[in-house]
Amino acid sequence: QLKPGGATTVSNMTKKAIFASYNEVKCPLPSKGYFRVAVGFNRNKTSNFKTFMSFNPICLDCDVELETCMQKNDTCIIKGECYMAKEKSFPFSEFECNPSQNATNWSKAQVPCNPLWSVQTGKKIAFHDKLIIGNVSNADICRQHCIKEVRFVCMSSEYTDKQKECRLSKYRVSDAIDYFLSSKDELAELYCREDFCKLKKRMFEAQMSMAVVGSSNLKINNVWTSNQCMFYCKNQCQYATFNAKRHLCLLYNKTDVKMMHAIGWNTYTLKCGNADLSPKKDVPPQAEEVKIMPSFNSTNDTLTCHFNESSLQQDPSNMIKVDYIWEFDNLEVPQQVSSNILPKEYVNKLKYGSKVRCAVSLCYEENCEDSRSTLSWSEKYIAEVKVTNLTDDIVLKEGHDGVYFMIQATAPPKILGADVLSGDMKFWAVTVDFDYGVNSSVLRCPSGVEIPQVVLAWHVKDSPSIRSSCQMSIQANNWNSVYVLNLKAVADNKIDGNKPGYFKMTFSYKQSSSSSINLKEVTKQFSVIDLDRPAVCMSLNDPHMTTFDGRYYNNFYLGEYILYKHKTLRFEVRAFYRSCNGHASCNCAVAIKVNDDVFVVSKCNASHAVTSTYEPITFKMYRFGTLTPGFKIHIHDEGRKFVITLPTGTRVIIRPSNTYITDFINIWIKPSAADFGQTEGLCGTFDDDKSNDLTLPDGTVYKGEGLRPDTFSLAWRVDPKDTIYNGFCPEGKEDFEINELPLYCSCKSGSGTCANDRDTFLCPFENS
Repeated sequence: QLKPGGATTVSNMTKKAIFASYNEVKCPLPSKGYFRVAVGFNRNKTSNFKTFMSFNPICLDCDVELETCMQKNDTCIIKGECYMAKEKSFPFSEFECNPSQNATNWSKAQVPCNPLWSVQTGKKIAFHDKLIIGNVSNADICRQHCIKEVRFVCMSSEYTDKQKECRLSKYRVSDAIDYFLSSKDELAELYCREDFCKLKKRMFEAQMSMAVVGSSNLKINNVWTSNQCMFYCKNQCQYATFNAKRHLCLLYNKTDVKMMHAIGWNTYTLKCGNADLSPKKDVPPQAEEVKIMPSFNSTNDTLTCHFNESSLQQDPSNMIKVDYIWEFDNLEVPQQVSSNILPKEYVNKLKYGSKVRCAVSLCYEENCEDSRSTLSWSEKYIAEVKVTNLTDDIVLKEGHDGVYFMIQATAPPKILGADVLSGDMKFWAVTVDFDYGVNSSVLRCPSGVEIPQVVLAWHVKDSPSIRSSCQMSIQANNWNSVYVLNLKAVADNKIDGNKPGYFKMTFSYKQSSSSSINLKEVTKQFSVIDLDRPAVCMSLNDPHMTTFDGRYYNNFYLGEYILYKHKTLRFEVRAFYRSCNGHASCNCAVAIKVNDDVFVVSKCNASHAVTSTYEPITFKMYRFGTLTPGFKIHIHDEGRKFVITLPTGTRVIIRPSNTYITDFINIWIKPSAADFGQTEGLCGTFDDDKSNDLTLPDGTVYKGEGLRPDTFSLAWRVDPKDTIYNGFCPEGKEDFEINELPLYCSCKSGSGTCANDRDTFLCPFENS
């Protein structure tokens, strides 16, 4: 580096050259000034020196040979910095660069910015205060402070009347949209009347190697940078096209242009956009897993804001600061000192429906205002009794599980009823009354007994012993329990069509043993889908088979066969065939299996399954421990008729054959809605489709014709080693733990009937 004039060397330095082509390298100069430059592969062999000048071409015209520079007529050099004509010291300054008046200092703007204010009451930009001024009497004076501020570019002001406090910021809402909050402050944003984008962000979108087709509105020569070209565009153009090698800037004031590929040209489109919420640079990462953790006890109720602090990677040289924001009922909570605990005065304001959320802001301590991370908000905490997983339109299919949903209080009754309850707190509770019905006439048995269509079961999660009734009570000692509810259609075994209906929950405050105040009602519509069919599977001697869907065929083979098997439940009905009438086979026994319980009705000889010796009808129950709830056996006509009901309501009817073949039995299976689409075996697939009734165990359908589908029949014959004629012994890890049936309730206005088998229903005569 040389002193001006080139006579004296100031310093020597070596820089790594940048390869440009086989005959050109680029050597970056460290600063403005005069330099003698040589290039080479090593220090011992270099080229001749050549003199260069480093200067700002925007403001200076320089002659390298004469080593002289002249300031351009349309620029100012003020305190060593280069400014273009009309460029202001800051956006709303009354001073600008005016070379015709003074090329080395600021001049009074000939057409100053006409400052306008956009004022919003009840808003603020949190944590972006550059300067706080106290004892300011009103918002107008606060805004004047912003206009007159010279230490930084003030873009917005916030005024708090209660504290008489004025806060000035370098930012507007479009710069920090995630920190834009509802509050009790007044927010004023400053902009120029002439501002093309007004309060939106003014930005240029670059399209590299592209040029605008057609003539420009303005052509400017001797432009050295793309930023200079975009500055000329300012407010009066839509597109700026720049060529660095030709130092040419073309401005277009058109709204609809065509572009073409052009090497060396770059086009910049002026955009007015909203704030960009993409990850910011040079700021800490966004806080993760922000959540509110409530704690309620008799003496100290708190709401605490937590986040995953383990995700922070602290650098001792640039420590991260953590700040918290609280919102209560959609308004920012004023805090003198940022805290992760909601101020006590707001905790004391909690009542039913109160909404609280918190946010975490991270910044670097040395430059907090300008290094704010994207704000991370928690989910809203709402003081309520919430119902989850319950949709608006509920479909309840008979024989199916129905819908499951949950009820949970998020605060104790003393909070939920803080603004309405009175008297002795020990009586305070929130009750939930259940009511539901169908929008049609009540269906009854011939005896007049009402046939329920929908039932409800509930229990406390992880405490199944606390369970159903038609009213739920949330009290101080159980308020944080989670209640699991199951609404389902009753398998009523009646072809009664689909039925629309309603399900209503009435929430009430209870403030004494006899006094309550209604809180809210939640009503949902449902449809009960009737899956009952006039279907019966029959195995009638000798034996003639009819499937659930009505396909008729014969099976004349001997042995143990699966008549009915449920695909998802461990329920089976097996028939035992022995020789009869010389050339056919007949039912001599039937076994009904429910889980590990087996009930056998037999007229077979126990030791010789194919003898023709007369056998009396016998029955026997094989079980392990407790009988499966819902497995019922009804015996009629002095032991000549059996009606066995499965937990789903499926019925198996057994009677002695009333033909000349009296040593055998006939079998009827009446499916329930729970069987629809779920059966396999000799009774076929119960789905209203005869064509797939002869489905084999591997899932394929037997396609043979005639009344003797022997391949199908034999496929469902049981290996003798797997017989259940003498009961069933579980093997391996099969889990047959028997749980008590849920207590299902039929409810009307908070009262009704509850029973363990209320979800299936048979009129009294149907078990006889």
